[in-house]
Amino acid sequence: MHRVNIIAEYGNKTEKDIEITVGSLLLVQQDSGSISTLALQPYLITTSNYVKKITASYGSNIAYALLIKNREDVFVTIASDHTDPDAERCNLISGKHTYPKVIARRAWSLDSVEDHWDSIELRNMAIINDEKKIAQQLMGRELPQPSIVLEMIEDTMEEPRNMIIIVERRVMPEDYVASNYYEISIIDNANKRSIEHYYWVD
Repeated sequence: MHRVNIIAEYGNKTEKDIEITVGSLLLVQQDSGSISTLALQPYLITTSNYVKKITASYGSNIAYALLIKNREDVFVTIASDHTDPDAERCNLISGKHTYPKVIARRAWSLDSVEDHWDSIELRNMAIINDEKKIAQQLMGRELPQPSIVLEMIEDTMEEPRNMIIIVERRVMPEDYVASNYYEISIIDNANKRSIEHYYWVD
């Protein structure tokens, strides 16, 4: 089984090492008000700082990840849907399986951010033309709420556990951000904290 280890921060500022045995990986996409889901192979999830370039076409789309150990232990962190846009044009699921989905090694307990989710900020920085720029920036209110995503999942399974859900806004293949370096972050302005993760593509 594929395993992911993170450091989880709770609302009282305590931290705990968490290991999730990833039994399922789900991609949730919002597109013009509708929400769709796509099951992916669990081995695609990674906390690495390095992604191997295997195709000429590749790019990143900013997202957040819900890490579900069990009903009581649900965490949220920043994510990048790294993919092959050209392959997606031919077959969406094939394109999504070309590259790993990158998440940070730190996460927050969902209940510590859920009551102010709309003000949570997601940011994707990339090196473009030799300059680091903000390539994508979203607020929590622009993405499906974690509570809505969890309700969807609970409608299809009795008790979600050992799963990771990547939640994003669907973008057209030509809108993916192509770079050899990314810095993704989730910012909790209300509590003056953030989680960052970087990775190289080579």
